[in-house]
Amino acid sequence: MKLRAVSYAWRLFIIAGTTLLLILLPIQFNFEIYEDGSVKILTFIFLLFFLIDFVYSLKHYSKFHTHFLHRRHNYLRFFLIFDLLSLLPILFVFSNIDFSLFFLFKLFKVAFYFNEMKQIHVRYSDFIAIILVLYWMATAAHILSSIWLLLHHIDPALSNSENYITSLYWIVTTLTTVGFGDIIPVGNSQMIFTILVEIMGVGFYGFIIGKVVTILSNRDPLKIKYLENLDNLASLSRTRKISSDLQKRIRDYFEYVYTHKMSYDESEFLHSLPPSLEKEVSRFLKKEVLEKVSLFENAPEAFIDSIAVNLQPVVLTPNDILFHFGEIGKEMFFVLHGSLKVLDKDGNILSELKDGDYFGEIALIKNQPRIATVQAIEYCDLYSLNKNAFDSIVFRFPEIAEKINNKINLLESKNKLS
Repeated sequence: MKLRAVSYAWRLFIIAGTTLLLILLPIQFNFEIYEDGSVKILTFIFLLFFLIDFVYSLKHYSKFHTHFLHRRHNYLRFFLIFDLLSLLPILFVFSNIDFSLFFLFKLFKVAFYFNEMKQIHVRYSDFIAIILVLYWMATAAHILSSIWLLLHHIDPALSNSENYITSLYWIVTTLTTVGFGDIIPVGNSQMIFTILVEIMGVGFYGFIIGKVVTILSNRDPLKIKYLENLDNLASLSRTRKISSDLQKRIRDYFEYVYTHKMSYDESEFLHSLPPSLEKEVSRFLKKEVLEKVSLFENAPEAFIDSIAVNLQPVVLTPNDILFHFGEIGKEMFFVLHGSLKVLDKDGNILSELKDGDYFGEIALIKNQPRIATVQAIEYCDLYSLNKNAFDSIVFRFPEIAEKINNKINLLESKNKLS
């Protein structure tokens, strides 16, 4: 863990150092405001750190790490050459600042590190993507502003900061396709550069808008699904004239699923994983219900894994009947949230089921019809376990089967007494 933290801090340091030089070197190149050579010294220091970073990366990504194969391939195939080019200023940094601008190749390594951060910190990938968009916008604007200053020449009537801000203003208005026309390019070099910036601006502007829209639209897929369901409900209501009461119940159901962040893609996602990961993730996702159910107390880990992989989410709205008396039982159920009532064949309440209860196992074990009707009192989140999975799991864990049989015998003895 400490090694990972150091590695992460090192990446941030390289990104910060590259950004600092990115700001200082083009400014010094245009204005030469640091006559004491402090920028050259600072550049040389950071270039030494870049050399260390190159050696570290070459050693790290040259090794065969199965969990780094994709990043290893990307670095050795593409980013290695840019790392080398960014180190060229070490040979010339004290003789000519022009060569210091080779460090800009380090921006490719910064992009590589940012991409690694997105892959590692999946939960914050959208946030990192937004930061990336802003970072590259600022980077492009600063570099292009420095080039425009070089081509347009510095106005001696203005201060250094005013010259830079004026140049930055022109670049931003041109890139964003606003173009007020108050600053006009003069000469072939300026006009060619303006054409290039305008072409870049069209693509850049479209890319930024598309990227932001993609980030925002993918940020909450459950909300997108929720809105799609409402649209489908509206279309169905118009064409099939669904009653207002039924519309409200459907809408309330969609609202409940969305507000409780329930996803129907859980099973599909889990099945895309290898068996070992599928078991681990299933156990984590269903930890809450597994901890509540008394049947699972002190159960072997292998049993918990087998149960977790085969549990399927079920949502009930108020007054929904899960199954009727006399139906053939094909599933047993575990209550995650909510309450249900157990009714006899005449509709009399026998008991209530709460969080952590499980039921429906009698019909599965004895291959007989349901001995009661179960109806939701409120919104309920359940997990179901089908008969095939149940039989397979119980067969491998006889001690669990004994627990269930004891419960069944207790229920049957109560029914005889009543």
